[in-house]
Amino acid sequence: MFSVFPVVRRLHELLWYLDEAVTLVGSSRDAAPWLEAFEHVRQLSDRTAGELAGLDADAEYDAARDLLAEASEIARAAGGRAKGRRGGRNPGPGSDLTGARLAGADFRGITIRGSTAIGADLSGALLRRCDVLGVDMRDADLSGADLDGAIYLTQVQVNSARGDALPSCPRGSNDRRPGPGGRRYRDAGGRGCPDRDGGGAALPAPATPLGGHGRRAGGPAACGG
Repeated sequence: MFSVFPVVRRLHELLWYLDEAVTLVGSSRDAAPWLEAFEHVRQLSDRTAGELAGLDADAEYDAARDLLAEASEIARAAGGRAKGRRGGRNPGPGSDLTGARLAGADFRGITIRGSTAIGADLSGALLRRCDVLGVDMRDADLSGADLDGAIYLTQVQVNSARGDALPSCPRGSNDRRPGPGGRRYRDAGGRGCPDRDGGGAALPAPATPLGGHGRRAGGPAACGG
């Protein structure tokens, strides 16, 4: 039984990413491919423990990778690109930002997905519409960083970082929104970000639309309002 927990967790994480991707696409594109992918993974997550034990969750991530990247590109293109960070070019996907001094950097509208930012100084950095999927933020300084609308930012990432009064639900205008088919994702505390305490996958729950609230590191911590 316990062997299926990692599989279930991965599937629900993927559902959360696909849920956000549907919102990112919005009305600018036919969302059918994203909705179909969401429904496919949702059906997988409803399988029995025996069926889930033999499921390759990584393969499901691989199948959804292009859709997640495309949704990110759509959202970032609509909002414009960054002017560039101080002292050099913007990093790209898979960059090694370990210990980098990036205080006040403007990462708006770019992607640093899959990068390693362990111990990086991101204090005061602008991360609106920045794709941070899978970025390792352990011990990164996010004091005063603008996380409002950061793409694919999870609570696990925020929890692993440091900073003054980091928000508990940093996804800003994208948090607390309805997901496909009237669903959205809550953790055990009922909030709209997965893995708020880093201890478990976000689980789907029916919900009614609620207004979003912008979040900036150093500002109000509660996303419950």
